[in-house]
Amino acid sequence: MESTTSIDDPNHKEPTLKPIPAISKDKVRIQLLTTWSKAYLHRRSTQTGNRVGILAGYGNSSYGDYYIGLGLAEAARAAGLEPVILGRDTDMRAFTGEGIEAHSLRDRDRGLRAFATIADTLDIIVLGGGGLFEDRVDAPSSQLLAAGYAARALHAANRHIPMAVYGIGVETEPYLFHKTEQLLRQAMTSASSVAVRDSASVRACRRFNVTARQVIDPATIYLARKQPISSAPCAETAAFIPFARRAWPNMTRPGPAEFARQRIDWEHAADSLKEYKKVLVVPFHATDLNFTNQIADVFRARLPRTTVCIAQFSPESPNHALEILAQCGHALTMRYHGFMASHYAGVRTIKTIGTSQKLQVTDALYKSHSLEAHWNSEVATRQAVDTLNQLAQTRRHRPQKE
Repeated sequence: MESTTSIDDPNHKEPTLKPIPAISKDKVRIQLLTTWSKAYLHRRSTQTGNRVGILAGYGNSSYGDYYIGLGLAEAARAAGLEPVILGRDTDMRAFTGEGIEAHSLRDRDRGLRAFATIADTLDIIVLGGGGLFEDRVDAPSSQLLAAGYAARALHAANRHIPMAVYGIGVETEPYLFHKTEQLLRQAMTSASSVAVRDSASVRACRRFNVTARQVIDPATIYLARKQPISSAPCAETAAFIPFARRAWPNMTRPGPAEFARQRIDWEHAADSLKEYKKVLVVPFHATDLNFTNQIADVFRARLPRTTVCIAQFSPESPNHALEILAQCGHALTMRYHGFMASHYAGVRTIKTIGTSQKLQVTDALYKSHSLEAHWNSEVATRQAVDTLNQLAQTRRHRPQKE
């Protein structure tokens, strides 16, 4: 008879199991993107038209994104190309209202088949601009978003569609997920050229062994065309352009804790605007609307003698913000493109709240009176047109691969 050991026996020991490392769902999704980006290495059908896909977070209900996409679309038309916006899955009226073909596609690891179908109708693709590779490196949602854009660009390059990376921001710190870093490197090394919008991003590209040149943010192309011809700003009126940085990345569904943390910035902003009789809160992103009531409450409590108004957010007419800002003698901004819009609206004085790289660099240029040259829209147009022409030439002269 075999001897057995009861579990009640004090000498009995359960078998030791090796701990199984937790598999991050986001890592799995990034691996899916990596695999998909290489799935179509066969020859694609040759296009004979002049359609350029402009791929980024357009339609994300952000004035900044609209400014960039519309600027690149204008440059494409100047180069004799037909712009096709490949954006996110929200509001595209800013583009369709300008007669631009625009597609609302899912991002991250979703909508891949739809992207592949549309990409097959394009002659060239531009990935950019905006902070596609620049969001917070410790936020999984940002890493997955960046990986999704890189995978789409790499997918196009692998299907022999000439692709350039243009006008983007690149994070200076390494990403938490190694696969995201890999995808970014592969996308940029597969591009015909890489152009970024600030000197820090040029340095960041060296981490990927990529040589990048600096170009002017293409948002200036649109803003220069839309800037008010004449305005009479009121010295006693100020604009406040918010960004819920302390609530990141939960800005769409902020809870009590996020509101409590964010209140610090709103109080700081209110204290900076005490000398003005009227303050216009100017939302630049749909998520800002989640905080406008709180901003108004804080401002009215701390500025009892100041009239506080919330400006309308109009994604179908992004130049609406310029018209509002043109009424103001001063702007306090937490957004980079809020600074840019204030500049083109002719606001007399501009100050910032926040520690983002883009705001700090812009503020330094503004204080040194060199922002005009740094945001020269004519140079920005020429840079973008040259890149698009070179990319179109690459398509025409590239030998077809079997």
